[in-house]
Amino acid sequence: MFGLTVYPSVEDIPDQVDLAAVSVPGRLVSGALEACLKKGIQAAIVLSGGFGETGEEGKRLEEDLSDVSAEGIRKTRK
Repeated sequence: MFGLTVYPSVEDIPDQVDLAAVSVPGRLVSGALEACLKKGIQAAIVLSGGFGETGEEGKRLEEDLSDVSAEGIRKTRK
């Protein structure tokens, strides 16, 4: 795609990955980060919305995101 190599999933990438840019709907972020953890990725930038700013369901998704990231992905918040 556009001259770039594309893989169907993060697990299919043959090389080590230092940083993941995750840009999926908020409800899919935790699953994407779990796949990153399986791959050994320790840093991710999440470019998604639909978390605490959207209400109770979004707050729950944000808590799930924190739980997953606590398993081994560096977390900073600005």
